[in-house]
Amino acid sequence: MERELLNVVELQNALDDTVAHDVAARRRRRIPSVAVLPFENLGPDQDLEYFCSGLAEELLTGLGKVSGLRVASRTSSNHVTRTETDIRNICRRLDVDAVLEGTVRKAGDRVRISAQLGSADDGCHLWSEGYDRSTADVFAVQDEIARSVVDRLKVTLAEFPRQPLIRQHTQNPRAYQCYLKGRFYWTRRYHGGLQAALEQFQKAIEEDAGYAMAYAGLADAYSFMGIYSVQRPRTAFASASAAVERALAIDPELAEAHTSLASIRLHNDWNWPEAEREFRRALELDPMQTMPRIYRSWLMVLQGDHGGAAIEARRAQEIEPLSPAVNAGAAHALFLARRYDQAVTECEKSLEVDANFIFAIHVTGMCRAQQSRLTEAIEIGERTVSMSARAPFYLGVLGHYYARNGTTDKVHDILEELAGLAPTRYVPPHCQAYIYAGANDLDRAFEWQAKAYDDGASPFYYFSPLIENLHADPRHRAALQRMGMRIT
Repeated sequence: MERELLNVVELQNALDDTVAHDVAARRRRRIPSVAVLPFENLGPDQDLEYFCSGLAEELLTGLGKVSGLRVASRTSSNHVTRTETDIRNICRRLDVDAVLEGTVRKAGDRVRISAQLGSADDGCHLWSEGYDRSTADVFAVQDEIARSVVDRLKVTLAEFPRQPLIRQHTQNPRAYQCYLKGRFYWTRRYHGGLQAALEQFQKAIEEDAGYAMAYAGLADAYSFMGIYSVQRPRTAFASASAAVERALAIDPELAEAHTSLASIRLHNDWNWPEAEREFRRALELDPMQTMPRIYRSWLMVLQGDHGGAAIEARRAQEIEPLSPAVNAGAAHALFLARRYDQAVTECEKSLEVDANFIFAIHVTGMCRAQQSRLTEAIEIGERTVSMSARAPFYLGVLGHYYARNGTTDKVHDILEELAGLAPTRYVPPHCQAYIYAGANDLDRAFEWQAKAYDDGASPFYYFSPLIENLHADPRHRAALQRMGMRIT
């Protein structure tokens, strides 16, 4: 109990200190700043959202490398454009000096990109340009746009006098298009986008076998299939490991690949020191990445460092304050730390931007269950089951809620449904483990948890506060040791 109280104090102090630091940092900031808005598709091809999104993302990444320039996060920029059209208002809301926006027209292998840089002072253009090129020249166009922005904002490019701001990871435009589609679907992973992302990354690799970013994307897709038990975890992580090994062989300094490797070390290998090392390496290579910070915050909670986890999550939120994935990820760290009210607050931030972001909805449901608000948890669980097309992962959690509520007929129905799904799709044993834990049938819960060993379940199945009644049992400690965790 003493240790738990200390963790709570550490967490709150860390949150307070981080907020104070963020406010002070904003007051000190006087460097030029810019936001990159999503480019608008004006052509006949309506399936170009991935290209417009990818173009803005590449520009944001390139500009973010310039030390004398502050760049507003992609997600913040995307959210503001839904509610504002006046450049001055957008600049005010994002706290930037200028906004980069543009349009795209694509026909065949030709693309016309128009870009404008608007000023916060009067909303007028500081610069505008049009580019009519083949799709193979899109990398050069991106770099020209980025350098024009830097020039107009009077930022010195000391680190990049000659080398491109926009790094070209492939010379193959078809591979690049497939990669952009893969990342586009990847951002929708909680809504069934993993398989589509996987297919696009594989197509990119077929086009260019030396495309490191595509291999890193492939590793991410397989990893999340393992984490969410879309596939048998050991099978999915084996594919992820092969992909990330290839990515790092091509480019040992690719930050995205080190993030992928860290995720594998954390979720599949239970090698937490190595996971920590890889997360740190990813952030050394690209400090503006947010998801390595979120994943690292989860790891830190598991290791008992609640204060450090809060600081790392807050850093991610400072970089992308309106990102649904970042805010829901911070909420998950707080959930693991048993800070349920704060976790729900972070979920609400996520849902303000995307009301259907399933991970935030799911974390809210788990918090409500832990707060003994089971009626709400069940309503939320029914929603996530429906949104996920009755995915076993969410069915198991819903069954847990019904079991804790004593609704035995619903529990029976879900167990029957899971049994019926097993011949045609992977059903993780932890579905039943959670249901029986919810019913306080510990013997059967541990029987199913033992079956998860061969499948290679993620640590988060074992450490969830939902199954606290298992944690005090010696069989749980034995299961953790069997999975490879060192217990002192």
